[in-house]
Amino acid sequence: EMKSNQQLHYYVTCATQAHVTDGVTNVADETFNGSTINSVSIAKSVKTIGHHAFNGCWNLTNVSIPDSVKTIGDYAFSNCEKLQDIYLSGTLTTIGDYCFYHCIQLQSIKLPSTLTSIGNNAFGGCYELSDIVIPSSVKSIGDYAFYYCNKLTDIVIPNSVTSLGSGAFDDCYELTSVTLSD
Repeated sequence: EMKSNQQLHYYVTCATQAHVTDGVTNVADETFNGSTINSVSIAKSVKTIGHHAFNGCWNLTNVSIPDSVKTIGDYAFSNCEKLQDIYLSGTLTTIGDYCFYHCIQLQSIKLPSTLTSIGNNAFGGCYELSDIVIPSSVKSIGDYAFYYCNKLTDIVIPNSVTSLGSGAFDDCYELTSVTLSD
């Protein structure tokens, strides 16, 4: 159990469980990068999850991000190859570049109605991702955001989207329907 008044900045390499305790407001860049954790609990005081915070946590299977979190940084959960279940904060506004890149077992994710930006390659290489709904709050979808999401069959892009990145759905081989909604 780790505690800090402002920011968690502790490098963990061999623990199997992580507890970000109350009072911590920011999970700092690279805090758990490459660690062996298979579970994490995040306190409701956390507002941001930094770049590479959980990158390469190959054993991590599920994550619940509390409603206090508004921003998830670049590469925050990339290469979490066993990650299957994610609960995203209901107040989340930004999913950073490569945030969930190469989470190869992720099958579905519910994006909150507060989300405005999906970063470049945010879900790239999520081969099993088959169920995702882009909420009408989203304004920007980055380059290659859903690159190589082989199991996506249909997607609805809401009219709130004013910026659709290059190759956003590139190499989504089973994608048969893209709808631009009114």
